[in-house]
Amino acid sequence: MEKNETGKYIKYAIGEIILVVIGILIALSINNWNENRKQDAKIIEALKEIHRDLSEDIIESNGLIRNYSQEDSLINIIMLKKLSTEDFKGNQGLIYALTASRYYDLKISDNGYEILMANSDNIAKKYQPLLRSLKNIYINDKGNLDQTKIHAKDEILNYLSHLMQNKKWYSDFLYNNKLTPDAIDFFRNDPYFKNHMTQFYVLSIRNYCRHLHQFRIDAEESYQELTNILQLEDVVASDSTYYSINVKDYEHFLGTYEDSTNTVIISMKSDELFYQWNDLLKVKLIPISKNSFITQFGHHFNKIVIDSSGHALSHDFHLGNRQVSMKKTD
Repeated sequence: MEKNETGKYIKYAIGEIILVVIGILIALSINNWNENRKQDAKIIEALKEIHRDLSEDIIESNGLIRNYSQEDSLINIIMLKKLSTEDFKGNQGLIYALTASRYYDLKISDNGYEILMANSDNIAKKYQPLLRSLKNIYINDKGNLDQTKIHAKDEILNYLSHLMQNKKWYSDFLYNNKLTPDAIDFFRNDPYFKNHMTQFYVLSIRNYCRHLHQFRIDAEESYQELTNILQLEDVVASDSTYYSINVKDYEHFLGTYEDSTNTVIISMKSDELFYQWNDLLKVKLIPISKNSFITQFGHHFNKIVIDSSGHALSHDFHLGNRQVSMKKTD
């Protein structure tokens, strides 16, 4: 009897130990599940913050690209066209005189990305491809913009410093918005002004704006991916400076444009716009206003010229002294 009772006791004790171990494992599992859920919540909140950051930066970069497009057009007019004294009269004259005297830089918001990186060891596998594209934006694109804007800004500051130290009409020009005869002669004929515009073109438009163009393309892709993954509202499309991509808004884009040597086809598929230059591959077209856009084809400023009824007349693009206008043929 004693032996049987001892055996039963041992079995009971073992059973108790097993139950305790199972309880501990369940408790650990629940604790791990809770910790994972908390970490997932942090990751999702960080991604939502990135989504907001990108929406703001996309909207701002649209405006900056349009500003650089205007600067590029003005530089081309001043460099290639012999402007008269009369051309510098009134507001238009001030616009010419102010060409290449301002810089437009994008201050990329990276708060959400910093939060994400602080929790990067706990990012789920399903977010890994997105993480790679975000690193490209916040490391490569941001680094290129930060580096090139320094040189662009320095050139403008040096130019303004030169005017301040050497031109008596400096205060009349920038404080009173008045162009004296000597100031007009400077903006029409002085080699220093032409050299400065060339340097501005190289540093601000060819370099800085090229990286801004690439950021805008990369930001669009990651922003749309975040919108879909997290099922968020498309904040950018609802902004008054941005136009959501739908057939009705962009029917005037679609069609074939030609000049004597080139053909461009703009098409739409699944609510996405595509741009094809001659026989090259189709690339995505990204609108930055109702009638202007950028593409992955190259760093140019693109515009669709429309008539009063909203019908497209031509596709114009420009960069420096390269100015192309292609008539719509269908």
